[in-house]
Amino acid sequence: MTRLSDVVLQSVSGELGPDAAVVVAAEDWLAALSSVKRAGAIFFDFLTGVDSGTEFIQLVAHVATPEGTERLTLVTQLTSSVVDSATGIYPGANWHERETAEMFGVVFAGHPRLDPLLLGVDFVGHPLRKDFALAARATRPWPGLASDAEAAPLRSGGRRRVPPAGVPATWEVPNAD
Repeated sequence: MTRLSDVVLQSVSGELGPDAAVVVAAEDWLAALSSVKRAGAIFFDFLTGVDSGTEFIQLVAHVATPEGTERLTLVTQLTSSVVDSATGIYPGANWHERETAEMFGVVFAGHPRLDPLLLGVDFVGHPLRKDFALAARATRPWPGLASDAEAAPLRSGGRRRVPPAGVPATWEVPNAD
């Protein structure tokens, strides 16, 4: 029986085991997905993007055999923001590609319908990209305190001492100094 990882990458050194992960060139992304499906990985588990702070986004897909005996993670680094859609190979990739397009700005060419899932149609930006400015960070000091009164102890150099959750209010908080 052919291992899924052997189908994708013939020259793997060492044993990969049942939870193999292989890196695939962006131009071989669909061919790799098609190969592992023909080899028995007909269960499409998920697809997402990863922004590691570089100019490129990585795509990560996880597929498995129906018995769950072999699972394979395929990773590719996109050299542009456009990649071919995997919905023709795995129809279950539809939702995942829509979410990845919305959150990371990846365009899946040939996708039947890249409508927004989570954000409004007038939303601008891609919230899971490292270069996306979060409103909470722009308006309040990190970690996004609820009010200026909560931020005052941090600005003065000390922290407000509060008892742990569930401790009666009459219990004295010990001084750690």
